[in-house]
Amino acid sequence: MRLSLSLLVLALSGCVAMAPNAEELNKADYGKEPDPAFYRPFIEKALKADLFDPFSAVVEIGEKHEKGWCRIQEPMFQVRFIYGWRVCARVNAKNRFGGYVGWHGYSFFFRGTECVATTTEY
Repeated sequence: MRLSLSLLVLALSGCVAMAPNAEELNKADYGKEPDPAFYRPFIEKALKADLFDPFSAVVEIGEKHEKGWCRIQEPMFQVRFIYGWRVCARVNAKNRFGGYVGWHGYSFFFRGTECVATTTEY
């Protein structure tokens, strides 16, 4: 029983696209290029929102933004790709014991003044 279930999962996972193909990338709509004066404060606020001690947070935001995409896994093996301008950032903050927890990376995807997706990169 376990073997047949494992084979079914393996077979279905092969149907899921891992990355968009070259044609999809060429015709993708990345939207309007974002303004750093807008997205820098947005990213800082977003990263500090869920921290225990937001005043201790050290936030580093990448100097560049570039066209990028992320993969969203939806129910029933549906995959959707979101395109936008990717900005990388990372944060390090104190936990309840007063020690820094280490750097956690994030990617923010923007279209003009709208953040369309956020992904974590551990």
